[in-house]
Amino acid sequence: AYVVKLWFLSLGGWTSNPFLSHISILLESRYTKVLVDAGEGAYVALKMCTPYDINDLDYIVITHRHGDHILGIPTLLQYSKRLGMKLKVIGLADIYEAIVDLLRGAGVPNHIEFIDFISIKEGSEVILKDTRLSAIKARHPIPALSLRFEVNDKCITYSGDTQPNPDLAIFAKDCDVLIHEASADDEYSEDAHTHGHS
Repeated sequence: AYVVKLWFLSLGGWTSNPFLSHISILLESRYTKVLVDAGEGAYVALKMCTPYDINDLDYIVITHRHGDHILGIPTLLQYSKRLGMKLKVIGLADIYEAIVDLLRGAGVPNHIEFIDFISIKEGSEVILKDTRLSAIKARHPIPALSLRFEVNDKCITYSGDTQPNPDLAIFAKDCDVLIHEASADDEYSEDAHTHGHS
């Protein structure tokens, strides 16, 4: 059987319990390891929750440029620099700009040379070794993506931050797993939807 593993490294959002940390998930297939979003603490979570390190990652896919999805990038780059390797980061074009600004603000602008950035757009599709990555537009105040990973006969859809989105239901159809961000209890759903969350 073809096995796909999901390692839930961190599950928290911007204002969630600090013990959950910011969102980061590792998708592992036979030939590919993809880090999906890299919230603050992603490197520590990778080391604590999996047998892997930076040099085991094939790609990092970022859904959008908000801090709880990219603040782990400077630390990941620090370790990739130490290993003399580049990280393949995939996302919308504005994510690259946000990472440049983040590194400049952290005082390490030269670390950008350790990123091979692959720009994707909504509606695009990229082959990552044995994994097909598709992306659609999420309903969020800034440009953001929902992602679909297809590996052989397995399918995982990841929503990231989004308001309820009928397009996501169609996008995730026939998938084995849907990982859907949820930021608020039902009693706060109207406020969550107003700010591009579920």
